[in-house]
Amino acid sequence: VLGSNAVPDLCGVCKGDNSTCKIYKGQYTKQHQMSQYYRVVTVPAGARSIRVMELNSSSSYLALRNLQRKYYLNGRWTVDWPGRHSIAGAVFDYKRPYNRPESLTSTGPTNETLV
Repeated sequence: VLGSNAVPDLCGVCKGDNSTCKIYKGQYTKQHQMSQYYRVVTVPAGARSIRVMELNSSSSYLALRNLQRKYYLNGRWTVDWPGRHSIAGAVFDYKRPYNRPESLTSTGPTNETLV
């Protein structure tokens, strides 16, 4: 409502208390091979407060695509620049600092499922 102090919570609920959020987690812990893509987590359509990050620095890159295999970030053997990227109706901040773990964050919401 205009003029009110009400704000949406992390789930997008106005005056919410974050209790309706559904959390999706994934962690890839297996030894990976070079030149391969591995699914770590599914980000559903409508997701908010998105945070994907490496736990340790590696020679791999985070990649993002939809279920129809359309790559939005680091796909088809290309590496995109870090920065802000418009993906699935949301703005994602992609960070790739030298010798430090990568991260991909967005307030969302997304308009399609991402993997």
